[in-house]
Amino acid sequence: MSNLKLKSGDEVILEISSKVANKFNLFLALQRQLGFDMDVDDVFPVRKYRSSILRKAIEWMEHHVDDPPEVAHDLPVSLLSMNEWDNRFVDVDRDVLFDLLNVASFFNLNGLRNLVIDALANSIKGKTVVEICEILNNRGPVI
Repeated sequence: MSNLKLKSGDEVILEISSKVANKFNLFLALQRQLGFDMDVDDVFPVRKYRSSILRKAIEWMEHHVDDPPEVAHDLPVSLLSMNEWDNRFVDVDRDVLFDLLNVASFFNLNGLRNLVIDALANSIKGKTVVEICEILNNRGPVI
């Protein structure tokens, strides 16, 4: 089977191995999101996302491609012990985390989505409502 090719919003073609694409059901996710069938040799347009964010998601998939299905797909991070690699992976600014969350939702990468949500939750743990609103770029409550 051919590798999966994605075209990012900044016009960069990224290639994902067929092993990774099959493990994470990327062909199916793309067909659902784009609303039409494409040949596996086509380049799938994913214009909503920059190549840097897609590369980061691909990095996560490649690292977890040999994990058991429950780790890569379903279990919440809180039920798993986050390893050093995952801790470093989510040690990025919040904008990158939010972009990764969107990509994880687009491709239905539950393991990545759970990891990012856990990192975001940890970043607001112990904060006041006003601080959380500032973090999330909201105006906050009217006091």
